[in-house]
Amino acid sequence: MSIPFERLVKSLELTKSVHDGEALAAVRHANWISTDLGLMSADLVQKPATSRPHQQPRGDDREGSAAESDYGEVQDA
Repeated sequence: MSIPFERLVKSLELTKSVHDGEALAAVRHANWISTDLGLMSADLVQKPATSRPHQQPRGDDREGSAAESDYGEVQDA
């Protein structure tokens, strides 16, 4: 991998941060890097060759939010 591409991957990983400011800064940095590389958003997304099993979206881990139990019922945390 080239250095700019490695920086792009690192920035995209930082978008997973639970800190909104850090995640937003990472998105903006990734956009800047991709533009600098001459890439468009469609260039960054590739349909997988094989389908992976669907994963359930992550719940909100913040205190006081509703959490899903092992039986799929929503309960207050």
